[in-house]
Amino acid sequence: MQGIIPEDIIVIDVDKIDFSDNEAVKRLVLQLFSTIEQLAQVIQDLRTENQRLKDEINRLKGEKGRPRILPNIPDYQSKCQKRSLRRGIGIARNRRSK
Repeated sequence: MQGIIPEDIIVIDVDKIDFSDNEAVKRLVLQLFSTIEQLAQVIQDLRTENQRLKDEINRLKGEKGRPRILPNIPDYQSKCQKRSLRRGIGIARNRRSK
């Protein structure tokens, strides 16, 4: 974990930071944001690996792992076709009623 977090951040002394120097504060904040992004990616990778290992354990026990369910998102073309069909039906109904 120490390889991810820069030494500058580990040994930071808040009392010695000159908050009137905008550039120094900006650099510090950007460095902190960068570190947060890296740690968030590490957490996501570890969660994925943890789930994979749990699935492997369950498989070795003879149980089923967590199912992979893909999101139910229709493709854009079929969505547009359905809309155009609906519009066509609405126009036909209006013409009949006149």
